[in-house]
Amino acid sequence: MTTLPVTPSTALVRMTNIRWRIMFLVFVILTLNYLDRVNISIAAPLIQKEFGFSPVQLGVIFSAFTWGNVLGQLPGGALSSIFGAKRMYVIAIICWSALLAATSLATSVTTFVIFRVVFGFFEGMCWPVASTVGATWFPKSERSRAMSLQANGMVVGLAIAPPFVTYFMMQYGWRGAFLVSACLSLIWLFFWIYTMNDRPDKHPNVNDAELKHIAEGQAVSSDDAGNERPLSFMEALKVVIKKPSLYAACLSNGALVWTLYTYTSWLPLYLQHERGFTIAKTGFIAMLPFLFSMITIPCGGIVSDWLYKRTGNLKLAKNLPIMFGLFAGGVMMIPAALAEDPMTGVFLLSIGYSLIMFILGPQWAIPPDVGGKKAAGYACALVQIISHIPGIIAPIFMGYIVQATGHYTAGVVTAGVVAMLGALLFPILYRGEKDHYSEPQKVCNIKL
Repeated sequence: MTTLPVTPSTALVRMTNIRWRIMFLVFVILTLNYLDRVNISIAAPLIQKEFGFSPVQLGVIFSAFTWGNVLGQLPGGALSSIFGAKRMYVIAIICWSALLAATSLATSVTTFVIFRVVFGFFEGMCWPVASTVGATWFPKSERSRAMSLQANGMVVGLAIAPPFVTYFMMQYGWRGAFLVSACLSLIWLFFWIYTMNDRPDKHPNVNDAELKHIAEGQAVSSDDAGNERPLSFMEALKVVIKKPSLYAACLSNGALVWTLYTYTSWLPLYLQHERGFTIAKTGFIAMLPFLFSMITIPCGGIVSDWLYKRTGNLKLAKNLPIMFGLFAGGVMMIPAALAEDPMTGVFLLSIGYSLIMFILGPQWAIPPDVGGKKAAGYACALVQIISHIPGIIAPIFMGYIVQATGHYTAGVVTAGVVAMLGALLFPILYRGEKDHYSEPQKVCNIKL
């Protein structure tokens, strides 16, 4: 992309906001992504009753999604860097919708696991592709807010999933709820195909003022802009693996992921079995942690961007919100697990979860910082792969806790401890790399 000169005519032209329309669509698909992936936990009481699965077997089924999710990260990042975000979302969404619908045919632990693994593989491409959109369409000064918007799709999806899936599950059974969910993502594709372009300078509705704004911190000479090519896997790997901030992002996201998958897998069953709520009430009470997070997630991005603009210190702008969110949220989990009153416990649990989700905006601005425009998808994929190992362990761990003790308390406390450890270790690794958006022309010259 070329850096456009400021002329009197362009300076007076009102800037278009196509980049925010595109990021809004990314927000919507992440909403549907998380609605699709958690409907099995909402349907779990009916599935467990129908097939007689034990808590450990349910834990394995919940965990199976993450196996595929991890496997899909690197292909998603690599292919989005090569073929572009537009095509990759089309391919991924068609495939994950088909697999979600096919899950309604499962009748055993084995078939549930197979469908969930393959379904998770295609859903796993979503975050790396979103990171590519953020690196391509947004300047550094807006990136935390942009990533907060798309990350908020996660909690919106998690918030609307309980009442949405519960309603269709009670009307048409859990299989009918799966089929309805699968259709929604396919409808989204029409809007994506019409609106998205992988190159801002080629988008017919982007004016010069917006192009100049997007190009801030991404300046490439005219000659280099005409000769840009995607990085190979090894080239991108050499760029990102040497940067400690990549592993800081893995650590903080891993702490978040432990809590996320504990909640998304077991919250409905926890509310029914540990707190005594009915299925109908669970559909609404299970919204609370995610409704609270709809407030904290954008606040995290706003605070991080404000700190960066105020101080010019990228390290400070990431360290403070990430450390605060993880530690405060982790501390809150302990009284939440021990509270005797059900609603008090749910309220504290919701606050703790939402504080941990506060880190999502600054957290997901780190991979574009580390990888730059040409390797952002790879950096995001590596963070997702490494940090989702806790997502594989957490649901099975909770299954063993429930089967061994008959209660969920130790599992909730463990999630809090993991979050606090992440807060303490993150600043040891994070370096606050700057100005990697000016590196693509050097990156392309790496020799194997």
